[in-house]
Amino acid sequence: MKKLAFSIFTLGALVTSCSNDDVADDIANQIISETTGIDITGVDVPNSYSFMRNGTSSVSFSGQTTRLNQVAELGKIINSETSTLMVLENNFKNGEGFSNASLNGTGKQIRNKVANSLGLFSKGTSNNADAIKMVFDSYITNFINDVQEPISNGVIATKGNPGIADGKRNVNSKGLQYNQALLKSLIGALVIDQVSNHYFNRLDDDNFDGSNSFRLENNDGILDDSDNYTVMEHHWDEAYGYVYGVAASDDELLQKYINRVELDDDFKGTAQTIVDAFIIGRAAIVAKKYDVRDAAIAVIRAELGKIIGIRAVYYLQQAKFKLAEREKAFHDLGEGYGFIYSLQFVTSDGKTPLFNQTEVASFINDLEVGDGFWDITPEKLDDMSNAIAAKFSFSVAQAATLDGV
Repeated sequence: MKKLAFSIFTLGALVTSCSNDDVADDIANQIISETTGIDITGVDVPNSYSFMRNGTSSVSFSGQTTRLNQVAELGKIINSETSTLMVLENNFKNGEGFSNASLNGTGKQIRNKVANSLGLFSKGTSNNADAIKMVFDSYITNFINDVQEPISNGVIATKGNPGIADGKRNVNSKGLQYNQALLKSLIGALVIDQVSNHYFNRLDDDNFDGSNSFRLENNDGILDDSDNYTVMEHHWDEAYGYVYGVAASDDELLQKYINRVELDDDFKGTAQTIVDAFIIGRAAIVAKKYDVRDAAIAVIRAELGKIIGIRAVYYLQQAKFKLAEREKAFHDLGEGYGFIYSLQFVTSDGKTPLFNQTEVASFINDLEVGDGFWDITPEKLDDMSNAIAAKFSFSVAQAATLDGV
């Protein structure tokens, strides 16, 4: 099989191949090395995330696709003048009541997967998953209780009072849009946590106990009941599905912002690296090359975490540029708020957060103190930006502008 790198922007496109398999392998190894730094010796890497067994696909992540679509619909209606608390809570907590009927009756919901990783919340350093879930509950209830009536009546937001800001932003008394807080916080609390801290920790066994039950099954080619995949393969697919489970044009969570970051010359190639690493890791599982799989995990964790950091700094800096017309900064501040909340779910090992919850709470307090976005200063935005960038491999200047996106 040819080993070829894959681009997220050219789904299905093939790198020009060579007729000689050895030459093709050499070229492909060079490509993979340039994008990920992973040695794929002994692993046949396909040109897309496509894996077959007995002529049938062995890839499955339908549950992740459902949840991503549920999030997209919830993100729209939480900002509506006509949505009700009953519908919003039914969507979020029960996975029911969506206008898209295909999203109902699936047994899938959003809330039970928020802050629910094995690594971070069961075996790791965080133990307040219920409190985090309640933060998301509050985004919904506070929009209905505090913001919906003023915007329905056309009230213009003023300092300390919710309403419509900048002609189109539905904000609370501190200038925060709850739909932006919800969606951007879910990038960390749902996607990053499930990918980096949950499924990547469930590849070898289900209890973090070193039993290696799933690795032994994978070694022996034992499939998961009547399905066409091993448990290890499926868990990897589920991680992949949280990032790429819907078309890029439909995604409201992480894939959307991987593609935004890719537009900046300072971070060109990031999207390629992430998707290549996902393909390599899955191929390594098939080949039973677990050192290669683990190298792919390290790349994915680092690159996905970087996306969160870049976008947090980007929005803080974009807001700073707009503070002279204060209300024009609110949308960027709301997005930055959510990305900052997501920082607490970024890990390099699947269990130890890069930013602990106290640090994140301090950032959030800086944004909310007093009258919140009405009072925030350029100096405070710079302080937060510098503190965030210091834990990553990029500068504030690099993250501050992404070709105007």
